[in-house]
Amino acid sequence: MSVMLHAACTGLNVVDSPYFSDGEGTGQVASYYKSKSKESEPRRTWISASRRAPAAPAAPVALAPVSGRIAGAAPGYYRYVSEDLVEEDQQVSLPVMSQDGGSEEEYQEYWAWNSLNIRSLSDGWIERMAHPQVNCEPYWYHESRGITTYQCPATGSTAQVRPVDLSSDFFQDGPVWNYTPFELKSIMREGHADDFGFSAEELARRACYEFESWLPRVLSWHDYQYRCFWFFGGKDTSEKNRESSASKSFFSSDAEASRQLFADDEFFEACTRLLCTRLERMHPINLTYFVWTYARAGVYHEELLNAVADHFCKGWIPTMDRCSLGTMVWNFSKLEFRHDQYFELSAQELYRPNRLRSLAPRNFQNSMIAFSKRKHWNAKLLEAFCRGIPRLLDNHDPKFPKTNTEVLFSYTCRDGSEVPADAFRIGSLTVITKAFHELRARGPAVEECMKSMLEYVRRSVERSPPMMREPGDASNFLRQLGFYAGESGMDLCSMLRHIDLKEMCKNASDRVAGQMQASLRKAGVEI
Repeated sequence: MSVMLHAACTGLNVVDSPYFSDGEGTGQVASYYKSKSKESEPRRTWISASRRAPAAPAAPVALAPVSGRIAGAAPGYYRYVSEDLVEEDQQVSLPVMSQDGGSEEEYQEYWAWNSLNIRSLSDGWIERMAHPQVNCEPYWYHESRGITTYQCPATGSTAQVRPVDLSSDFFQDGPVWNYTPFELKSIMREGHADDFGFSAEELARRACYEFESWLPRVLSWHDYQYRCFWFFGGKDTSEKNRESSASKSFFSSDAEASRQLFADDEFFEACTRLLCTRLERMHPINLTYFVWTYARAGVYHEELLNAVADHFCKGWIPTMDRCSLGTMVWNFSKLEFRHDQYFELSAQELYRPNRLRSLAPRNFQNSMIAFSKRKHWNAKLLEAFCRGIPRLLDNHDPKFPKTNTEVLFSYTCRDGSEVPADAFRIGSLTVITKAFHELRARGPAVEECMKSMLEYVRRSVERSPPMMREPGDASNFLRQLGFYAGESGMDLCSMLRHIDLKEMCKNASDRVAGQMQASLRKAGVEI
């Protein structure tokens, strides 16, 4: 069965009207490497050979062969041990990267295939499309058998297309519906919800409506904060600085402060009752961000988390973008929720070569945090990450805060503006090293990754601007590297032979420098 993508799909014009939100198009946009010419042709990445641009395709990225490269602790150490095994002596290469993370035409088709229509084949197969960041690959999910495959099943039939009912079943009448999300946020933040006659049930319906009524292009908090009225960031800021303050406070690690920035428990309880009956109506990326508000607020509802995980396991994981893949496993780990099948299916998607090729630094970090906290061992995932992380580190100049777009595609906004992915920071490499340590991962693959991270830290100390650094960050990295080497047996002395430890400790407090030295001594490094 040949797969052809059709641009003229019924109902595509529906996508444009719900997408736009208050303030969209005004987010922070920056390109550190090149600017787009208004006269240049837009970039396209089609899967159909007849529609691919005539230019010669770029070569795949070759990686080192696999051979006994990673090992873990005894099985009793982990909560779950995957049966996925690293294939020995396998020659690995990453496919050609999507040049733009998805063109407008690709997004239209992606929405049409997955959100506006149901494409059914015989024998229980459903035809779907992976996120445009991985070149709009078609894939198939079997409803009763729970199987996802990228090889077209031999059913001998073409897909039967049925439109999805996009009509809203919410009765949009009452005080909650008379205000914009920004106005609702202001009223709730000041504690006047009761004065305006807002009930938790009606606020929950409005919240679901906001996240159901549009189709996402890029997972970005700058997009969602305009609709997420139950987040109260920026309480004491001026209008001019409200957006940046809201974003920073949303990502704050202060758990107590985070809880105060969200609606009360009654609101989340009402949302839980409603969401559990409406998961099919919300795009998987939007649902990821909805659950993220639970995680940031520290609100645990096992019924909802089980329902969301079970829903995503029904073949929806490939439709997620690179950020939502890492974010959802992070959500579950943050709430200390365990769902082995979801983590295992996410791992299989994350190490898939075309997906691995698309991952940004934050995606690696969030995923490593999640799998280490849940003690979920998947050797194939970790081996793949040991390849993907150095590829970004070795090809990036730490002088720049954004990743080179020739190495990793940017996020492209609706108006065509470009937002390059954030580059690795030293702090994020410390977090990843700690995750490898907690997973007890060892072997040549991990050591090669550690060497790449150490070299990047050295270059970052030399070249990164102050805004990319934190006091003592290099010392903290070395301290964590010492912890890892002390238990794994890695030869840290050889790795540090050409490292100026005094330079690495510059701007670190005496306490942090002392902790680093103590950790290195335990790893056999003489200071």
